[in-house]
Amino acid sequence: PAGLPEVGARMEAATGRHAAAWQLRAMSSRWGSCTSATRRIRINVRLAAYPPTCLDYVVAHELTHLAEPSHDARFHELLARAYPDERAARAVLRRDARELAEETTRAR
Repeated sequence: PAGLPEVGARMEAATGRHAAAWQLRAMSSRWGSCTSATRRIRINVRLAAYPPTCLDYVVAHELTHLAEPSHDARFHELLARAYPDERAARAVLRRDARELAEETTRAR
């Protein structure tokens, strides 16, 4: 699977926005965060337990905040251009990582 540098570069191209710095962090309540003024983006290390598309979505989401700080209609329009399947990714992220791992194991 692609790591943060590859996903970041791909999603920067898709969104047309560029982060000044990336950081991996253990976060308890968010999948990612950004500071628009400094263009710094933080990504939750727990995403490693989820399918790779979840990292794509969170990176695209945070990059979109560099153009639109709120979650208004404009934000969702911009995000949909870069990551059209936002709803599916959010649905996966609402699930427990252990459940997903068990399903993957059973499917093999």
